[in-house]
Amino acid sequence: MLLKEFPNARIVRSNWLDSRGRRFDCGPYMSGARESRAAIGSLAAPKQALEDLTLPGGLYKGKMIRRLFVDDANSGYRFLTTSGMLQADLRDEPFIAKKVADTDPACLIAQGQILVSAAGSIGRMAFVDEHMEGMFACGDILKISVNQEKVSSAYVYAFLGSKYGMPLVIEGTYGAIIPHLNSEHLAEISIPRFSKDFEAEVASLVLRASKNRSKASQLLDEVSFAFDSGLPQDLRVSKSLDLNVVESSLLKKRMDAPFHSRDAALVRDYLQRGEHQSVGQFCSEIFLPGIFKRIHTEENESSAPYYNGGALFWAEPEPKAYLSRRTSLFNQVELKQGMVLVQAFGQEGGLTGKPVWVGRYLNGATTTHMLVRLICDDIEDSAYLFGFLSCQAAYRQIRVLPYGGSIPHFDENGIGDVVVPIFGNTLRSEISRKVLLACDLRDEAIELDRKARAMVEAAVQGYANE
Repeated sequence: MLLKEFPNARIVRSNWLDSRGRRFDCGPYMSGARESRAAIGSLAAPKQALEDLTLPGGLYKGKMIRRLFVDDANSGYRFLTTSGMLQADLRDEPFIAKKVADTDPACLIAQGQILVSAAGSIGRMAFVDEHMEGMFACGDILKISVNQEKVSSAYVYAFLGSKYGMPLVIEGTYGAIIPHLNSEHLAEISIPRFSKDFEAEVASLVLRASKNRSKASQLLDEVSFAFDSGLPQDLRVSKSLDLNVVESSLLKKRMDAPFHSRDAALVRDYLQRGEHQSVGQFCSEIFLPGIFKRIHTEENESSAPYYNGGALFWAEPEPKAYLSRRTSLFNQVELKQGMVLVQAFGQEGGLTGKPVWVGRYLNGATTTHMLVRLICDDIEDSAYLFGFLSCQAAYRQIRVLPYGGSIPHFDENGIGDVVVPIFGNTLRSEISRKVLLACDLRDEAIELDRKARAMVEAAVQGYANE
């Protein structure tokens, strides 16, 4: 057999084993870390190890703790997992009991820290913004606390997320069933130090992105409050025990108990007392694309980014692949700006019923058929609908809709029956304005983070080519 017959194979020299702790698995040699290290090592610019730029104990994972969850912020902290820390909207993350979290206070995160997923999907990163401060990041997340007197954490975040930093982050991954990463694997990463003005410019982009996301979260919180605060006090919190008595005639449509939830019925009945419309009446079009065979290809003019359902909810969605425009039903799965998506497939307590806004960043991309598409004639109507679907008054109606055993799901008719309150013109316009501003800030944040990483990459390439 010839080496060229295996395109993903490479020759590993014996002296490489010494430099990587005598690791015999492929990861350290196939991640691109060696090439990144060579590029950074060739720079004339000074370099510093990451551990030398952090505060004492600034590379920390956390203890193995008992996960005891509570109902509200009075007795708990928001609990972030490796997947939760990536979400654009953290309002539905659970609360871990304060008495448990206080046994490991270093896991309570602070603004400006860098979070790195260290179990499962290794190397995912988040920059802690003002809205995230005080949340509890689990022991599967590495917390990097940079000494701001030595370097801006925003600059370090941009470097670690770049095409030169990421291979170095994931290089130390170990484990077969559930991959893991430890703090010592990041300690020796060399951070190139450029001019103060350059680093400050990169950091300013990341900090602006962070501020944008925090402001967007605040605006959407205000929108949700505008919808949920109209409910009577006893309807604002979902009941853990949900018992209901229904007329036999109502069982002709559905006989499963969750669909006849008293909690959902009370919310729906209350909203129907005021001016309202169903989602079906509010939208000009509602549809679920058909099942289609995906034709993946390279990134080019004849393809579009393809996102799986989960990635759409991230602060910075990453495409899984690129979908050829020759794919059947391509027009149905292509996303258009102003479209509202709602996850229609999945398990209870997951993403089912959660909305996604299609803004500039997702415009023209594609995604799975498992999200229902909601289209309005006017973008302000779409924004108002997205704002409502993000609140509890909507979610508690939607969560009872799924049916099916293996993969519960709902259809167009189900989401079409959800009751939407119609506010007066002034409040309605204000809600639409806040939603559009929030979504625009999130799109701009993605652009700023990408620009920061591109600047770092260009600087490394420029120095390396000198």
